Amino acid sequence: MDYEQGFIVERKEVDEIINKLETNKVQLVLGAPASGKSIILKNVGYKLAGEGRKVYVVELKKHPKDEIKLFFENIPQIDDDNPIFIIDDAHLNISECERLIRNFKVRENLSLGHGRQGK
Repeated sequence: MDYEQGFIVERKEVDEIINKLETNKVQLVLGAPASGKSIILKNVGYKLAGEGRKVYVVELKKHPKDEIKLFFENIPQIDDDNPIFIIDDAHLNISECERLIRNFKVRENLSLGHGRQGK
């Protein structure tokens, strides 16, 4: 963003990530420190929220680990068929992020009927 000139530059990565989310629910954004990863993720969230999607942004560096763990434990109670979670600085608590992904895979399988037992 350039406030003095009054314009916003949109990066092509934003649309690439959104397009990839249609086929793969988990996307990992990697880059060097200060390369713009957090801004790209927030832009993805902003665009998806503008389309009416429920977007949850979790910035791990701003919360203690026990608070993050509790939040992640309560995620399955979120009543939304297709939520978007943007986890910034996932490397700070990789085990909780991996557990979150596993929980969503289980949830997705149950909603597709893969977890139902036959009679």
